Amino acid sequence: MEGYGVQIQVDGKPFPVGFDAEKIKSGKKIQTYTDDVIIGTYPKCGTTWVRHIICQLMIEDYKPRAGKELFVYTPTIEVVGKEAIDRMSRPRILKSHMTYGDIPKSFEAKYVFVVRNPKDVLVSAYHMAKNMKAGSYDELDFDMFFELFMRGKYAVGCYFDYHKEWLCHLNDHNSLLLKYEDMVADLKDGVEQIGKFLGGRAAEITRDSERLVEVVEASTFNSMKEDQGRWMQDMFKDQQQFVRKGTPRDWKNYFTQEQSDRVDEKFKATFKDTIAENWWQEEMKWED
Repeated sequence: MEGYGVQIQVDGKPFPVGFDAEKIKSGKKIQTYTDDVIIGTYPKCGTTWVRHIICQLMIEDYKPRAGKELFVYTPTIEVVGKEAIDRMSRPRILKSHMTYGDIPKSFEAKYVFVVRNPKDVLVSAYHMAKNMKAGSYDELDFDMFFELFMRGKYAVGCYFDYHKEWLCHLNDHNSLLLKYEDMVADLKDGVEQIGKFLGGRAAEITRDSERLVEVVEASTFNSMKEDQGRWMQDMFKDQQQFVRKGTPRDWKNYFTQEQSDRVDEKFKATFKDTIAENWWQEEMKWED
């Protein structure tokens, strides 16, 4: 496994190779405002999905396309850095995979935290890693990637540690917790939750039944899979496989029972006596 942990260390935290350390450091220091919306997730937990929904609710002329992709509307704090974010007009919609401790804080800004069960996250991350043009994971099979993920050597580090840090702050008045699987089961309810939390234009749209239906239909997985070049710049071997399946329990097509048990044990040990202790019991069980 030596040589396959493609990360850099910035202030003691892991980030993907290719990230700019100075932009990461400056991104932590951005000034936040009362009308900021910051979306926090571990990679492959539904970030693009929720960003797309929020943009529809908040931005009147939102139309992601080549040259003005979703990442232009909602840049990643640690990728673009403070200077680029300072130039944005308000209200700003920002995204980050940084840990809670590194996320810029404001008492009045709104924070949307999206979670997804670790087994499906691992499989989704595997497919994205193999699809990257950079080729850092080309020689890894699924079993090798599983070991990297469990050792916290993928992307921004350990899935379990990342979530445990965020869990301590989910009762804050300006935070909204969304479960990926709940949104799959009832997308309309998820969009309504987001609109109510954001208030203003977003709340008005979700109270209007016709406009709400438009947002929901534009946010289904079938819709998300169309014209995937609108989400980000051309960084994949197959751009149309960025949004792949989104189906809970797809992990059963990849895991051995031993791997499933290892994730279960790690999950139980990490989240015992937290609000996440009983999350995803159906989605993560080995038995069909």
